[in-house]
Amino acid sequence: MGFDLDDPKATLRHYLQRAREGLLWKLDGVSERDARLPRTPTGLNLAGIVKHCANVEIGYFGLTFGREWPTPGDSYAVPLEAYDTDPQADWYLTETESVAGLLAFYTRVRAFAEEQIEALDLDAVGAPPWWGDPAENQVTLHHMLVRV
Repeated sequence: MGFDLDDPKATLRHYLQRAREGLLWKLDGVSERDARLPRTPTGLNLAGIVKHCANVEIGYFGLTFGREWPTPGDSYAVPLEAYDTDPQADWYLTETESVAGLLAFYTRVRAFAEEQIEALDLDAVGAPPWWGDPAENQVTLHHMLVRV
């Protein structure tokens, strides 16, 4: 199986990794055009889903627990302020962003998230800044692993 069923953190990490692999598999062999091509009436596309998931991991495993993304100028890392003017800011690639660049970004995000997950206990407490008052919106790493 590859992980210890008696270790809840290892189990959650295993399933997170499987979900990541499934997500990336959807882009395997897909052209730049097809990755950007809208698949729903709202314009959702495969590259946008990966970009959104990457930004979710930065937020839920980083910002929630007080750790900033190390390269904030990275165009794929959407700053919280961007959502004030575009609530869908992380659901699409800009014309200057490429699928190859997105995949490299998501590799860095996964490493960032894994470092944070490794460093924290499942009962570590944080608060997603975009959920409002931190005193009223505390979560644990366990909660975030299940959510993501």
